[in-house]
Order: sequence, then C-alpha cells, then structure tokens
Amino acid sequence: MDDTGVHLAHEALITAWPRLQKWINEDRERLRLHRRLTEAARAWQEQNRDRGALLRGSRLEAARDAFGTPEVAEAELTGLEGEFLTASTAAATRERRLRRGLLVSLAVLAVLALLAAGLAWGQRQDALAANHRAQSRQLALRSGALLATNPDAAALLAVAAYRLSPTDEAAVSLHAAAALPLERRLVLGGALNRAVAMAFSPDGRTLAVGGLDGKTGLWDTATGRLHPLTGTGKDLKEAGAMAFSPDGRTLAVAYADDTLRLWDTAAGRIRSEVRTDVSAARELAFAADGRSLILAGANGAVRRWDPETGRVHLLLAAASDQVAVALSRDGRTLALGSPSGTVRLRDTATGRTAQTLAGSGGAAQTLVFGPDGRTVAVGHANGSVRLWEPADGRVRTLTGPAATLRHLAFSADGRTLAGSTMGGTLVMAEGQPAMDRIGRDAPIVWDVASGRTVATLTGHTGIPEALAISPDGHTVATASTDGTVRLSDITQNQHTYKLLTTDLESAYTLALSPDGGTLATGDTVVRLWDTATGRLRATLRTPERVRTVAFSADGRTLVVPSGAGVQLWDVPSGTLRTTVTEPGGDPVMAQLGPDGGILATIGLNGRRLHLWDAATGRRISEVKREITGMPSMAFSPDGRTLATAGTKEVELWDTATGNRLSRFPGGPGKTDDLVFSPDGRTLATRNLGSVRLRDVPSGHVRAALPPFKDVARALVFSPDSHTLATRYDEAVRLWDTATGRGTGFLTGHSAQLEQVAFSPDNRSLATAGEDGTVRLWDVPTGLAYATLSGHTSAVTLVLYGKDGHTLFTSGKDRAVREWGVRAFNPRAAIRKICTAVGRDLTTAEQTAYTAGQAIRSHCSPAD
Repeated sequence: MDDTGVHLAHEALITAWPRLQKWINEDRERLRLHRRLTEAARAWQEQNRDRGALLRGSRLEAARDAFGTPEVAEAELTGLEGEFLTASTAAATRERRLRRGLLVSLAVLAVLALLAAGLAWGQRQDALAANHRAQSRQLALRSGALLATNPDAAALLAVAAYRLSPTDEAAVSLHAAAALPLERRLVLGGALNRAVAMAFSPDGRTLAVGGLDGKTGLWDTATGRLHPLTGTGKDLKEAGAMAFSPDGRTLAVAYADDTLRLWDTAAGRIRSEVRTDVSAARELAFAADGRSLILAGANGAVRRWDPETGRVHLLLAAASDQVAVALSRDGRTLALGSPSGTVRLRDTATGRTAQTLAGSGGAAQTLVFGPDGRTVAVGHANGSVRLWEPADGRVRTLTGPAATLRHLAFSADGRTLAGSTMGGTLVMAEGQPAMDRIGRDAPIVWDVASGRTVATLTGHTGIPEALAISPDGHTVATASTDGTVRLSDITQNQHTYKLLTTDLESAYTLALSPDGGTLATGDTVVRLWDTATGRLRATLRTPERVRTVAFSADGRTLVVPSGAGVQLWDVPSGTLRTTVTEPGGDPVMAQLGPDGGILATIGLNGRRLHLWDAATGRRISEVKREITGMPSMAFSPDGRTLATAGTKEVELWDTATGNRLSRFPGGPGKTDDLVFSPDGRTLATRNLGSVRLRDVPSGHVRAALPPFKDVARALVFSPDSHTLATRYDEAVRLWDTATGRGTGFLTGHSAQLEQVAFSPDNRSLATAGEDGTVRLWDVPTGLAYATLSGHTSAVTLVLYGKDGHTLFTSGKDRAVREWGVRAFNPRAAIRKICTAVGRDLTTAEQTAYTAGQAIRSHCSPAD
C-alpha cells in the first residue's frame, strides 16, 4: 500500500476476502456502465447530437443511478459524457410529461364520453318515461270510457296503464275498475255449454250451473274451478230449475225433457232419477223432511216426488192465465202471476187460494218468495218490483230501469234482492221480427230495507239467462247468452245516496255518532239520519241556525250551541233534555269534551270560561279570569286538558279542577286555531297564517312550519298523529309532525278548498272544494285516485264514517250525500282485477283500444 493505492500481495486474497471480492465486482460493473456511457456519448456526438441516440429506459436508469449526482458526474465523467447524460435525462422527463398529458387527455375524453352516454341514456329514459306517461294517460282515458259498456276490457286497460306508468289518471282508472263488483268470471264451453240455470249451495261455496245442452257442473266459487257432473247416461235437453238440499249433499235438477234428477254433489254421480210431466219446471224445493221434492211447472201444476219410493203425486192441477210461478222454500205455498199483474197464493196441500194481490205495473213477469216466506217479490214488465207481505197486505215498490224483469232472487237473510232485466226491443229485419238489444241488460241489486239500488252489475254482452244470490247476500251470480257466468261481490260497491235535499239552507255542520249509526246535520234545524237506511229519524227544532253539533261518547246526547245557550238533546227519544246558558244570557261558544262528559263554554261578551256536566247541564267550575280577545278552544284527547287562546297567549286548564296548568305566548297576532293531536302530545296553533307545532304541556315550539304563498286556513291531524294537513286556498300541504318537514303537496281542485278530512286508517285524505267535487288522495304517494261528482254546487263539508268505507258530504246545492269509498291499494286492485277477469287483453282489444300497439296488462289469475 502506498500513497496512490493498494496493491494485492497475492491472488488468493481475492477469494479469501469476500468484501474485497464484492468491491471488485461492483467496481467492475461500474466500469462496464462507464464504458457503455462513453461509447453512447461518442455515437451521439458523431450523429450531431440526434435525440434518437439518447439513452432511454433501463439504460438511462442504470446510468443515472451510477453517475446521476452532480458530485459523481463532475469527478468521473468527461464533459461530453456529462452533457449526454443530462440531455438524456431531460428528454426522458419531456417524454414522461407528454405521456402523462396524453393519458390525462384520454381520461378526460373518456369521462366526457361517459357523461355524454349517460346524458343520452338519461334523455332516452326521460323520453321513454314521458312516452309511457302519455300512453298511460291515454289508456286510462280509454278505460274510463269503457267502464260502463265493457268493464272487463276497461279493467285490463286500467291495469296496463298503471303498470306502464303510475300517473294520477292511471290511479283513478285503476281505483274505479277495482271498485267494479266482478269477483270471478267463468267462460263456458266444451264440457258445459251456455248456462241457463244456477243455484248456490247452502254454504255459498259452490254454484251449480246447468247448461243449454243439458250438462251440469259445480263451480267452486273460491278457486274458480268447474267440476262437471258425470254419469249422464243419455243426452238431455236444457237444464231448468235447480235446488240444493238443506245439507248441500244433494242437487236436484229438472230438465226440459221431463227428467228430474238428484245428484250426489260429493261424488258427482246420479243418486236417483224420474221422468214425469214437469212441463218446463220453473221451481224446485225440498220439502220439510229434506228428502221429498216439490216441483212447480210453468203451467202452475205442482207435484211431489218421493225418491225413496219413486212415486210422483199431483198436488195442484195446472192453472190457466199465468206467466210466472214461485214456490216458497218449504214448498207449501205456490205464487201465480198473471198477465194483468195479479198475484195469487195457493196452498199446495189443499189447493185453496189464500191471498190475492191486485195487478199493478203490467204483467207479473217473475216471482220469488223471501227466505221466511212472509214476503213475495213481484217483478213487472215496466221494471218495477213490488214487495208484498200477504200477512198484513202491505206493499212497497222498488224502482228499476224501464225494462222487463226476467229473474229475481233473495239472499238467505232476506236483506238483499237481485234482479235481471231484458232491455231489448223488437225491430224488423228483412221483414222478419228479430231481437235487437237496445241498451244494457245489467242486473240490479236492491237493499230491501231502504229500497235503495246498491249495485248495477255491468259486464255481460248478452241477454240474461239466469240469476242467483249467495246465502250471505254478498255475491250475485249472473249468466248470459254471451257464454259467461260472472260472480259479483256487491259489498264493495261505491254507490252514492242523497240523504237530504232542502229548499231552505245548506247544512252548516255534520256529525257522526260514535257507533256510526246516526248522522246529524245542522242548518235551521238539526236532523238525525239513519246511516244504514238513509231514513230520517228525528228533527230537532232550534231557536237559530246551527253552526256546530257534537255527540257524546255514548251517542245518547247531542250538544247543539244555538242562540244564547247550548241545547242538550236526548238522541234516542229526540227530546230536549236541558239548555245550558251563560250567566247574563250572553251568546256562547261551546266545545264538548271527547268523552262527552264535559262541556266548556265561553260567553262572547263576558268571556268567562265555564265547565259543565254535559249529561245534566250542571255547572262544574268557573274560571275567574277573563279570556282576552275572541277565544279559541280545544280539548285534549283524554278530556283532562282544555286549551284556550286569545290575542296574546295560550292557556292550558285542568278540566277536573278548573285550575290553569300552564300559559305561553301564542305567537304574532290572534291565535285563530287550536288543535290537539290524537295522541295528546302535540298542540298545533295557527296565528295569522303561520303554523307552529308545540309540545304539551310545556308549549315549547317543536317546529314552525315554513310559510306558503297563501294563508293556512285550517289544521287537521291524521288519526295516528304522524301527519298534519294544512288547508290553503286551492291546495293542501302534508307535514311530518315529528320533524316539521313537508311530506306532500296536494293540488288539483279548480276552485277554493272548503274542508279536508283524514280516513280512520290514515291512508286517505278527502278534500271538498268550491268546484263541486270531492277528491280522494292517497296520503303516502300524494296521488289523487278518485273524484266524486254529484253535487251541483260548492261542496262545503266532508266527513268520513267510522269504518272508513263511507263518506258524507254537504254542499251549497242544499244536498247531503253518502258515498261508498275505499282506500287506494294498487297491489290489491291489480290482484282483484286479474283474479276476476282471468285473462289478458286480446289481440282484437289491443287493435281496438290501444291503436294497435302491443300493450298488455300482464294479467293472470295468479297476480
């Protein structure tokens, strides 16, 4: 070793000293890199420093790692080599920046392309949605137009419209179609031809159907399956009268070839058979023993058949001059109707004529006994029905369409009567008479007690052939020459009844008794109506116009503020029990507690608050402090707290003691409205159009609802207390009472709103407007699913019945109406329609009603 370096003493030192060997190897690799860099720099210089000769990639990285620092480059590289490495590094940096810029540009272009594609897709989806909405509205419009004439197609179009796009119009058409009474539809053919006779089993689960070809089947009303009866043995003529035995195990059928058969309904086979002169039997009835059979022919002859012995006894000989016959259910009485309309009752055992009903309304076309045998319904050629009670001779008349009645049927409880008519007229076709049907032969259903028409069953396209009504009176079966049998649920009707029309004044108030059985209307008098029959129960005379009425919790007391006092009426007797008057005879403002036990009054002059026993009229307590300003009052749901408000503050009072519980500022200006939520936790106040939700009893403002362009007119809580409806001039806003956030904005009336009401199940909201309509809204979605038209002027009052299926309205046309209503349930509506119709739109219907577009309801019975 000297001053210039280290000299190896022997080669063995390289292998014996690993670190030395590593240093030598590293130095050898560095020398190779340096040599390559030198050669590359010389070539670059020879090519006039062409950029293509610069180092790139891994060669550049290796050179930079070895000689890239300024100190190393200055110590080990020549000037040319340093310039070459610097130029190579700069070129690599430029290329890297160019690549990065290119990648960024490509990424931006890709993002823009994706955005453009998304925008185009969104625009396409918006266009498709707009097209679907337009198609949905067109289908809904077509559905509405067909509802009365072709309800099956109308219902399928409504389903197609709603599934295409749930527009308001589609919701309306779907709700209207679902309100049709059709429950099931049976298309006959193959094993059973056109139905001409029908009968329900005693339990109502089976409908026996007799065909024009003599074949008979049992239809399961729950599943819609038809089970043909076998063992026919020979060809028969058309089926006529049919009757089940009291236990439902036997079906008796009379055929047009004078054959009478008993069928085992469980096995579907013949039990016994007899041939006798039934003369186109019109009526069959099992005798009281449940074994023998009474049959009445069209000629009035009555026979008794004992299947055990096979003997047939003639009970009554044929009568002359009759067009209709009917047997009582026990077979003991025969009714005979004549062309003059006269009806005779004959005892089948003695042949004696018991009673006679004089003719009226044209020929007696069809007859039927009530289930208890005490009433005979007589259907006439002019469409009227007379209900005759032979025991006392009373006769009532039910009105129907001006068409000949063909069939009548009572329900087992006698409360419902169904009838079918034939509205055809005879015209000449090439000189020959032919039947050309004018109008629709729609069966009609009456409520016997009130005489109202509760349903009109549209859907058949032919002449009625047979009619039957289930024992519970809920289902009517109809058969027609169109080859179908339809089961209609008449409990889901939406018919409207006019309870009251007066030439004096419109009703100012409506109130419903707690049991829903009595409706009170107030104008210049108070009227009490039976909601089941629509009959007026009582008229209560008052000294002045009645602006508000209220029932007590037990429904036995009606509170009527009128004049200078509050009248307490006894509802069952319709008599005035007592009158509560303020000291000094001041006119009063009154509020009845929710339990009907306490009455609060405030004299409008003295403005002192008094609490009274509503049953006796005895004063319970008096608040010694005068209320400031024109007062407002509201009871809490439990009746323990009374809220009052004047011009400055709101006060809460203990109704048991008359003591004040709390007081708090009411807000700017006078408090115009106070409403407790049904759960009692929230008090809503309205001041000069601003609405606040307050905690009870502290009065702390939980939420102040944001203002609207109009002033809020009224506040209504939903029964579950979760939603508050505020009524404005032509709109309603819905609010979440927990958060104060808006949940819905309902608009659609063309004139000012008068009143709003929630249904008992919270799902629907009814709005009454000066445009003469009532709209029903689905609260969760905000859809207006029904518009009730019938009033001829502004509708001012609206009130839901206790069951939520009835709505009472009053208008400036001086009429009070009762409506059948239902909540909007699209899934249930579609399921009902698909089950009832049991098919999809046909090709012919699509061509006719959808402008040839391939639009389907995708309806099947399983939906």
